[in-house]
Amino acid sequence: MVKQFKTIIVSGIHLGFKKGRTKNLMELLEQYKTKNLIFIGETFDDPFSSTMISAEKKQMKAFNKILKIVRKNDTDTTLVKSTPFEYLPSYLHDNESKYFKVQNELVYTSGPRKYYIKSEKSLSIFHQPYSFLLNLGQLGKKLANWIFVRKNNPNKNPQPEQEEKNREIILKQASKAACDGIIIASPHMEKIETYKDTPYMNCGSWYSSQCALVEDMDGDWSLLYYNDSNSTQNMKIVDLWGMPNVSKTKSKLSFIA
Repeated sequence: MVKQFKTIIVSGIHLGFKKGRTKNLMELLEQYKTKNLIFIGETFDDPFSSTMISAEKKQMKAFNKILKIVRKNDTDTTLVKSTPFEYLPSYLHDNESKYFKVQNELVYTSGPRKYYIKSEKSLSIFHQPYSFLLNLGQLGKKLANWIFVRKNNPNKNPQPEQEEKNREIILKQASKAACDGIIIASPHMEKIETYKDTPYMNCGSWYSSQCALVEDMDGDWSLLYYNDSNSTQNMKIVDLWGMPNVSKTKSKLSFIA
């Protein structure tokens, strides 16, 4: 039975909030150890913009649970921001240097391949006229985020023309970073494919599909789905690219080609 991955990548966990399904994420991280854990965008929601009671306490409690798992397993953890003005709580910065890294983009090396990792949401702000707000401190960032959320529906898939433009932009950025593989996050669009001879993987979002992109110890990638109906016994790895069609004996995981 697979008990350890080399890498687990999840996006849109909205830590501590009901839509983020934090409890299910904890089950995943407790059941499967990983050397590398990468969160892409929408990791934290600003509790002061929420109508939830004690939102900040719930968020901090969920963060501490993840921190405990990260410490126990000595996991290298990186948070890739979806936008430059994404909300990050102060207690994250207290643990940033020791347990977490925070970046706008990430180059991840696995074997002979280098992967360029970024949130597709970040492409929506390249030509927005309110980028100057980022220079106005936390208040400016919150205002920019408020405008962004209302002008860009995070749950809406990009139109085919825009998706093609986004792919071209990311492909150029990956090439500039000397990467030969791409990993992005976009809701409802989890898939593993090849785009212009470049491995192109989308981890989707945890809150919309409870899906994670995972890399096994041999460097093969697949999608791991969580099924609400019966806890971790219904976690499934779906082989969409590169993995052999195998079935582990009496495993809680089913490998499906």
